[in-house]
Amino acid sequence: MTKKILSVLLMIGILLVGSMIFILGQEKATATPANEIKIIEWPSFTMIYEVSRINNVYSAKLDYDNKLHWRVETLSQSFTEEIVASETVGNWSEYNGTAMYHFDSTTRITSENKDVPKDGVYIPEQWLAPYYIPKLLAQTNTEIVDESNGIRTIVVTEYLPCDEDIRDYLQQQGLKPCTVGVNRVAKTEIKYRIDFNIPVSIIETLDGEEVRQITITELTILDK
Repeated sequence: MTKKILSVLLMIGILLVGSMIFILGQEKATATPANEIKIIEWPSFTMIYEVSRINNVYSAKLDYDNKLHWRVETLSQSFTEEIVASETVGNWSEYNGTAMYHFDSTTRITSENKDVPKDGVYIPEQWLAPYYIPKLLAQTNTEIVDESNGIRTIVVTEYLPCDEDIRDYLQQQGLKPCTVGVNRVAKTEIKYRIDFNIPVSIIETLDGEEVRQITITELTILDK
């Protein structure tokens, strides 16, 4: 599989909780110097969110103490078509700052990973990090479109190339094929709480078609 097709897989979102653990590197925003980006450390909170992707919908609960201490568990999962996929309900992952733990509900095995780089921080998903919103606001392709009742809406626009491999792959997956030589338009609409920069809704579209929607159904701030 080519790197181009892998980029498409990432865009349409094929990862499930349990394999969705990212490690942050030393990325810097491009439009604003790093020392001018205001990052608000998140308070402790509990969150239940639902993720709707092509052929897959699941919900998860996140207990967030701080960026070095959190636990995420899959609460439900369903498929819109008959596809082969592993059951993840009951799976959980926990990070304590020095080690990562993962429980597989199918095998009933809890694994431990102490090989955690000292210069990185693990997060359950890319959008679940205190720096996520500030970094987007520093990008030139981010537009603020609305702000009311403590919620701000931004739209991030990206232009992605299309070649024959990507077109054929999209068509094989039953997705709208792109036109070779014509850039695809990827847009992400994000609503977030202004006080803590915590996302409450994310909608991703590719050429006008929705590929992923994240909805926070419950959010309880525990420490202000």
